Amino acid sequence: MLKNYIKTAWRNLLKNKFYSIINITGLTVGLAIGILILLWVQDEFSFDGFHKQSPNIYRLELFGGTGTSRQIYSIGVAPIGPLAKQQLPEVKNAVRITGNYNYSLYKYQDKVFGDENVIFADPSFFSVFDFPLIKGNAVKPFTDDNSVIITQKTAEKFFGDQDPIGKVIRADNKTDFIVSGVIADFPKNSSMNYDMIMSMSFHIKAMLAGNTDINNNFSFFNYETYLLLKPGSSLKKLTTQIRQIHLNHKPDDTDAEYLLLPLSKMHLYNADLTDKGISTVRIFIIIALLILVIA
Repeated sequence: MLKNYIKTAWRNLLKNKFYSIINITGLTVGLAIGILILLWVQDEFSFDGFHKQSPNIYRLELFGGTGTSRQIYSIGVAPIGPLAKQQLPEVKNAVRITGNYNYSLYKYQDKVFGDENVIFADPSFFSVFDFPLIKGNAVKPFTDDNSVIITQKTAEKFFGDQDPIGKVIRADNKTDFIVSGVIADFPKNSSMNYDMIMSMSFHIKAMLAGNTDINNNFSFFNYETYLLLKPGSSLKKLTTQIRQIHLNHKPDDTDAEYLLLPLSKMHLYNADLTDKGISTVRIFIIIALLILVIA
């Protein structure tokens, strides 16, 4: 019976070659596009999932401003993370990250580079996130304020086959940073991707020299803050408590509200005031499924 069905189908294909070619081509293209979209979606959903503590890591975001300027900011004030860790038992750890606006050129011997993606971060960066150190101490990654952690790719670019530990990188021909660790290159499915990580303590001292004490400043918004929470913590309760900490130090910021965006949603979602996200990837999933069904 099956053999007869196959013969009949084959005869119909030969009898209507033009329409058969169109149908087969359409089916092939549709299946290929649908499969490619699903593979892309799978890759998008894999972002930041390699962190072991990912389900409990949140980026602290600020919903502030007035009128039409009111919006969500992924950066906030420097003191809020340490204060949340200090005062709220649900917060196990906190990490602050800020961009480098101090230096633009980095030199080792006769090699000079200016395209490095450099940040300042707390030492907890290496215990909260899973960016493994190939060389160095994850418990104490920065041996002093002028320490710097570099990626494997950056180490090869600066030092070739030499051991980078203890080597000195001179920034803008005025400040020396000593390499205290090397981390594996950031995965492609990581929302974070840096070349060099300098100590937040250096940044704090540099800002203090400019008469800005960032650890007590609730008016300077320039820091990404990530919180590692205890499993099962109430996000609504925490955001209310964090807001109160902010208001205790700066009572006039009554328009400020805090949000906690899960690390797993950071790449795909835009948080809103109700702590829900709308993923554009869902659209592609629907399109892919429709293509596969129609095909």
